[in-house]
Amino acid sequence: MLDAEAFLAAALEDAERAMTSCASCGSDKISEVMARQDVPFGGKGETFSVQVPIIKCEACESSFTDHRAEKIRKDAIYDHLGLLRPAEVKGIRLALGMTRKDFDAAYGLPSASMERWENGRIIQNKSMDTLLRALSNPVTAHRLDRRQDPVDGGSVVQGRFSALEAKPNGLSDARSRAQSFHLRAVG
Repeated sequence: MLDAEAFLAAALEDAERAMTSCASCGSDKISEVMARQDVPFGGKGETFSVQVPIIKCEACESSFTDHRAEKIRKDAIYDHLGLLRPAEVKGIRLALGMTRKDFDAAYGLPSASMERWENGRIIQNKSMDTLLRALSNPVTAHRLDRRQDPVDGGSVVQGRFSALEAKPNGLSDARSRAQSFHLRAVG
């Protein structure tokens, strides 16, 4: 059985060989051209075009694309939908210094979903993308962290308000005041 390092080296060697010879016939008479290619996405037959490298074989006249074209196509889908790319999703989590398990505990985003988004196996929806973008701001991320003690400036969403609960009508009075509260611009 190959260890991880040997497996990676073999995969890189295969990728390099694929770049210098035809995947169909093995000929080294190949050339590369850039061409527009339609990318299907969504379930409604929608497509859009992207420029990708296409490898053509002079010997057998076959043409094929490699991992570079696949990455271009995937990135184009994220860009077309206006969503964060997998590396950006992972970068947000790492910038906060969190594991996927920590991220789940802090923000309620399951680690399995984060893993799939970070590896590009599934695309996050717009709501989750918006939350991830908000979490890219460290101040916002800290305020939304469900693990924080509300007294220490963390989230009040998960907090208990024992002082208000101890008073008769304390919570209902606080809710009433909150509904009539308005911010005013100063200056």
